[in-house]
Amino acid sequence: MRQLSIEELDRVLKGWRGRTVRVAKREQDNWDRVEIDLEDVGYQENERSIDDYVGRHVLQLHGAGTVEPEPGAELSSLPGRALEIPLTADDTYILEDGRLEIWSPRGQYVLEGVAKNPS
Repeated sequence: MRQLSIEELDRVLKGWRGRTVRVAKREQDNWDRVEIDLEDVGYQENERSIDDYVGRHVLQLHGAGTVEPEPGAELSSLPGRALEIPLTADDTYILEDGRLEIWSPRGQYVLEGVAKNPS
């Protein structure tokens, strides 16, 4: 297990471009599983929102993908061809056994880069 800086997190994610990335996301009482064919990695800075629903800093994983909104639910297309993960100064980034973990006050995200699905 190795704790990463945001720069190291960025390098790992950019190294996964062209691969399928599986993301297990748990935010508050919400659970999602996402698979995305990662094309690019980006970041966005938003205006501060009243309810903090929209993160001030957001990691964006771009590409086509699917979302399973709860265990056993029907898959749907990833909206906007991007998965957004809010980032804060209190986050912890961990690399362990080829998996990335993002721990934040808002939730937990586990990301795993797997071989690209053949077309």
